[in-house]
Amino acid sequence: MKKSINISFTDIVILAEYICDVPDGLSNQEIEEILIDKFGCDLEGLSKIVGALAPMANKAKSPLTKTLYQGFEVEGHWLLKIPV
Repeated sequence: MKKSINISFTDIVILAEYICDVPDGLSNQEIEEILIDKFGCDLEGLSKIVGALAPMANKAKSPLTKTLYQGFEVEGHWLLKIPV
């Protein structure tokens, strides 16, 4: 079985907000409803998918801390990063 990573609930909500392009100020329940409508997946399901994909995500070293991170980024900004 492939390695899977546990992702924090907060990080999953941030990813859901991004992929669903939701406006600021929505509750987690509202974000989850949009996620279900758009992808047929709730936040728990998204967490499982992201956890399975995270080991294949980009890796980069922080120039400040020299810590190696792996995660998802857009335009040079991390949406989700996990120390490797």
